[in-house]
Amino acid sequence: MRGFGANPAALTQKRWSAPGYAVFRYLIAALFGIAAGLALTAINNGSANNAGNTYTLLSVAAALIGGCALVGGTIRPIGTTFGAVTLSLIAQLLSGSTSAPTIRRSFRAEFSC
Repeated sequence: MRGFGANPAALTQKRWSAPGYAVFRYLIAALFGIAAGLALTAINNGSANNAGNTYTLLSVAAALIGGCALVGGTIRPIGTTFGAVTLSLIAQLLSGSTSAPTIRRSFRAEFSC
């Protein structure tokens, strides 16, 4: 799929139509969106209008730690994965440490997985 986006000639060589390929891309994105929504509902043991608000900062921080610039650009999924793991380890470290309870509470509210 990456080759099709970068090279329109490859799209025609494989006998794909441009609208058909666009529908295919949106279908794949929709399936990932459905899977993410079901995973979020399972993690929170229910659904709510503002269930994803605490995860917004976490996802942006994981992307930035993984190597993506704030202004956009390309990023590799392995970098984002390492960023998310790093944030999880920091949250676990703070929850088990002897730091002030206010620091642990505030960090856990923002970065809990």
